[in-house]
Amino acid sequence: MMPNNKKFTLTMMTILVLIASGCLTKKSNTKKNSSSNTFVNGNGTTTYPTPTPNPTDPAQDPPPPGEHADLNGTTSVSADCTIIKPGGLSVYCHQIPTAVSKGCGNIGNGNTCPTPTSWNSYTWPGNGNLNTDAELNIRVIPRAAPSQGTATTNSGGNCGYQGMPYTLLSMTVDIKTSNTSGVYSSFTFDKIPVNKPSYPYRFPVPPGLTGPVVVQVRNLKWDCPVAGNCGTDPTRPMQAVWHTECVSFDLQFSTDGTRSWNRPIIN
Repeated sequence: MMPNNKKFTLTMMTILVLIASGCLTKKSNTKKNSSSNTFVNGNGTTTYPTPTPNPTDPAQDPPPPGEHADLNGTTSVSADCTIIKPGGLSVYCHQIPTAVSKGCGNIGNGNTCPTPTSWNSYTWPGNGNLNTDAELNIRVIPRAAPSQGTATTNSGGNCGYQGMPYTLLSMTVDIKTSNTSGVYSSFTFDKIPVNKPSYPYRFPVPPGLTGPVVVQVRNLKWDCPVAGNCGTDPTRPMQAVWHTECVSFDLQFSTDGTRSWNRPIIN
């Protein structure tokens, strides 16, 4: 028989060999869930989330136009400005060349808008047509975004980017007695569809004019809250056109020296 102390020594040597070979190592209860990338171990749960692509809005109906939109009107003064006055005037309503302007939105860092006035009749060669002492009815017509490189009409530089596909524009029109005077009257045309006219708005004519009134356009807004996402969500409000982006629009007006609109006039 083997002495007890030799048996003990042999037993201890066997145990040490088994430990070194890993045979007696405790099995881990770490496992990977086959249906996800979540790892569960004995000390708790560790999750490694899978990145998801940027979410996109589902297709939705375009926002409805505003109450100032004349959906049955045309964009032609020869079709919509046909009422001859008792004086027998045969001049159609006037139309400015399409104006191109950047907005004042998305500037940030407390910066001020470089071009707060989007259009000013004072610098328009036809400004003399705004001589009036009784009638001044104005309507606006949003146009599609101008192409990249188009020059702005308010000294805002060229359009540096491809235009955004907005479907509605809002804008505020101001009337002044001179280029340096304060605003006499203003009106905001809200949510007018591209290539559709607004109803004409009857502005009060300042008394005692010695020259043409001055008409200014400002506060441009569009239905493009997110780049590449224009006119797709009827729940989003109109937001200021970005200061880096261009929009375009027409203005048409009747005065004492023109025919009058055959469209409903708002005031």
